[in-house]
Amino acid sequence: MHQLRQLIADQSNGVVCRSGGALTISIVGINGSMSFSPNPASVPAGQIVVWHNVDGVTHRVVLNDGSVDTGNLDPGAFSSPMALGSVGGYHCTIHPVLVGTATR
Repeated sequence: MHQLRQLIADQSNGVVCRSGGALTISIVGINGSMSFSPNPASVPAGQIVVWHNVDGVTHRVVLNDGSVDTGNLDPGAFSSPMALGSVGGYHCTIHPVLVGTATR
């Protein structure tokens, strides 16, 4: 839990943050345009990932293969830390135009 608190303390809008082994992928909204940052995200095998919603609306991120689902992330919320067993595409189920890619 201390590592997650440090991750939250170090996070800033749209910036990748690695703290205690976690990688943060931000969900950003600029002038009505939504995106993931970084995109693509380089996620080494075994890397722990956290999504951070820095947009003003709720999002829900899922891997295209269904192996990861963040649940609804309200504005300002962080997902639970999770390991990605696979890489590839992911998207927001609420906003279909919001797509991203995780690579090794």
